[in-house]
Formats: sequence, structure tokens, C-alpha cells
Amino acid sequence: MIKLEDYQDLVSEIKQVYEAPKNLFFDEIQNLPNWELFVNGLQRQGYLLVVTGSNSKLLSKELATHLTGRHIPTTVLTFSFKEYLKAKKPI
Repeated sequence: MIKLEDYQDLVSEIKQVYEAPKNLFFDEIQNLPNWELFVNGLQRQGYLLVVTGSNSKLLSKELATHLTGRHIPTTVLTFSFKEYLKAKKPI
């Protein structure tokens, strides 16, 4: 079982690799227990955070509860087939 203290070990390792990061990106963090406490703690420490996920646990209603107003929800949709063909077209 992952504990909140283990998350601080993660931040320590990130600091060793990237010296003094200001921005942290987390994908699918909602799958970890107590992720919202960890993210809130990082935000209070001054980190700029990007949290992404494809899970229904990250619906804006729940996110508002977990992060208490410290979030900007953004929906990213998949390409339509027409958009895909346009992006795939060689330059």
C-alpha cells in the first residue's frame, strides 16, 4: 500500500534528477490513494502542477471537491477522422 510519505520520496527523486523543478506533470495520478492530499501539498509549496487523466474519477465535480477551487478543468477531445487526416498529411 502506498502511503503519503512515499510521495515525498518521489519528489526527492525528482529534485535529484531535475535540480529545482518549478513545474510537475502527473498523468493518471487519481489511481493512487490520497493523491489529492499530495497534490494540494505540492501546490502549497509553490509548484505549478498539471494533473491529467482519462478516468471518470477526474470529473470536474469531484475535482472541485478534491482540489477546492485550485484547478482549471480542460477537456481534450480526440481528433475527428478529418482532423487526423489533416495532421497526418505530409508537409
